[in-house]
Amino acid sequence: MDLQEAVKTAMKDKGLRQTAIAEKMGTNQSNLSMYLKSNMAVKVENLVRIANACGLDLILKERDGI
Repeated sequence: MDLQEAVKTAMKDKGLRQTAIAEKMGTNQSNLSMYLKSNMAVKVENLVRIANACGLDLILKERDGI
């Protein structure tokens, strides 16, 4: 699952709409929609903002075997 799909799934699971997430991020719905529909790379800071607006935390964890 890519990042955009993970965000869409989280939004759906929590019953959140793009307009509500965008408002919490301090942006507009069209900017959020553009991110969710595109395959472009996203800045980590924007991913954190989206996750936080969805009530989620980003977690880094060590991979096995490294």
